[in-house]
Amino acid sequence: MIRERSWILLGEMIEIRDYRDPESLTLASVCTLNYEKGYELAGMVRRRWLKWMMRRGLSGLVAYEGKTPVGFFEFIPIEEAPDRIQGKDLIYIICGMVHLWDRPERKRYTGRGIGRMLIERIERVAKRRAKGVVAWGYDWDSWYMPAGFFRHLGYEEVDREGKRVLLLKRFKRVEPPRFIRKDFEFTPIKGKVVIDIFSSEQCPFFISLVSKWQQVVKGMGKRYFIRIHQLRTNRDFIKFGRGMSILINGRPIPLGPMSSERIKEILLKEGR
Repeated sequence: MIRERSWILLGEMIEIRDYRDPESLTLASVCTLNYEKGYELAGMVRRRWLKWMMRRGLSGLVAYEGKTPVGFFEFIPIEEAPDRIQGKDLIYIICGMVHLWDRPERKRYTGRGIGRMLIERIERVAKRRAKGVVAWGYDWDSWYMPAGFFRHLGYEEVDREGKRVLLLKRFKRVEPPRFIRKDFEFTPIKGKVVIDIFSSEQCPFFISLVSKWQQVVKGMGKRYFIRIHQLRTNRDFIKFGRGMSILINGRPIPLGPMSSERIKEILLKEGR
């Protein structure tokens, strides 16, 4: 088990533990955020997913300042990546973050070298197992997986889809990975408003959102019909050519936190 301590900017001691530490695995089930209340079931689902994926090569690191979790990243061989990514002999960074202001003490942890420290630990592991590390990021001023962060660490863009960028740091000569692109072939059902949900157990927030959509649709009558498409393996993501998403009559809707009332508004509008 990885358990290391290092000094960072401002003289704080940061400890890094991997997911073989039971406490870190539990914290990772809610992405180490202070959102435990209301996400108990989603956290349990994600924890089950993490343990299943760990048998397929997933690893993760959690950074602590004292007893406070302040960030995490998780990674896996690209052949097993839970994403519509195709590549070989590479380690894929699935997701991660360093906290902004979401801890109870309202302390900012970004900009202090914690993210760099976590990525450097991943690269150290990857050099023993692969020919490089792949990350993805958003090419705008995003607090979550910003592409600029990885560019700053020496990663180079190898593919993109809109504002989502695929980045690679090579250790040896290797074929660059790529996004898999496919158009979803919507199959209508006569007289129904069809909600297609491409669902993964990877994200506790998406798990919670899907549950909310299911509850709202259930209360709206037989005209509204949900189809769940499970995204478990890399093969599933490549088959559908899309990640976690919700479509109404074949049209994707913007994702993000939303109330049951907002979901109902969307369904009524799309169902006219």
